[in-house]
Amino acid sequence: MSLYGYLFLRRDSSILYVFLLLMLTGTGMANIVAPSTESVMSTLPREVAGVGSAVNNTTRQVSGALGIAVFGSLIQIVYASRIGDALNVLPPGVRGEASHSLGDTYVTTSRLARADPEAAKAALQKLGCGAGQLCQAGDAFLSGVHIVAFVAGTVALIGVGVALRWLPRYSLANGGGRPTGPVVDGRYDAEAAVAPTASERP
Repeated sequence: MSLYGYLFLRRDSSILYVFLLLMLTGTGMANIVAPSTESVMSTLPREVAGVGSAVNNTTRQVSGALGIAVFGSLIQIVYASRIGDALNVLPPGVRGEASHSLGDTYVTTSRLARADPEAAKAALQKLGCGAGQLCQAGDAFLSGVHIVAFVAGTVALIGVGVALRWLPRYSLANGGGRPTGPVVDGRYDAEAAVAPTASERP
């Protein structure tokens, strides 16, 4: 739920509010990553724990990289669409470069200061309300943050629903759900584990 807290983030929000959001997000991640890893590893035979750990880590890393790429691209798209008119204060030749991201906007303005100090000063006044502050550029960036926070929070809630509905539940009475299949030559025999026993055969 901390992700929805970013929907209320404004240019003049207190640093304490940002700190609380980051703390809640970090606490939530700490209480999800370890239990989710345990839920995967506890269902695997000890003989294939290494393979299961590798697959689990690969899945987590790939999904993390994919999430950064998708959400980062979404922020960039929203920023470029919201900052467009405000960039008219810049010379036409540098507007496209400045529209890519918040950082590109300020890098372009800084470079412009060397060639045309007056134009750079006017741009900084409109885009940043002066040195060290954010106005048009900050509002455009926060628009992207708000959309990403809503999408990420909704995806997280869907994940919670999926886990509650379909994630198997085990108790210590049956060994935590860990299968105890046969071991052949020191290795877990998956085929033998699923093969029907004599009493199960028709």
